[in-house]
Amino acid sequence: MNYYDKAKKKVAKKKKFNKHLQSYLSTMAMLFMMSFVMPPMRRVLGIVAFFWGIGLFAHYVEAHGFPGMEAEDEWEEKEIEKEVRRMQRKDRKWNTPLDDELDIDEHLDLDQPPPVRRKNYRDEDLV
Repeated sequence: MNYYDKAKKKVAKKKKFNKHLQSYLSTMAMLFMMSFVMPPMRRVLGIVAFFWGIGLFAHYVEAHGFPGMEAEDEWEEKEIEKEVRRMQRKDRKWNTPLDDELDIDEHLDLDQPPPVRRKNYRDEDLV
C-alpha cells in the first residue's frame, strides 16, 4: 500500500470522527436546552453525555491515536527505518576498502618519539 492510500484511509477516519463529534455536540446542546424546560432531563443529560462521551473518546483514539502517543503504524515504520540504518552502519563498519586503494605511506607517518628521561637514582640504591 502506498502513502497516498494510507493517507486517504487516515483522512477518512478523521472525517468520520468529526461527524461523530458534531452529532454529539448538537445532541448535547439540544438536551441541555431541554433540561431547563424539564428538570428531570438533567439526569438523562448526564447519563447520555457520560456514556456517549466514552464512545466519542474511543473513536478519537482510533482516528487520531492516544493523546501524546504515536499511532502503531507510525511507530512500526520508524522502528523499521532505525533497524535498516543500524544495519547499514554495521555493514559500512565491516566493509573496509581494499589495501591497494589505500595509500599505505599516508597511514604510517610516525611522530617524533618522546625524549628519554634520565633516572634520578643510582642503581646501587635499589634493593
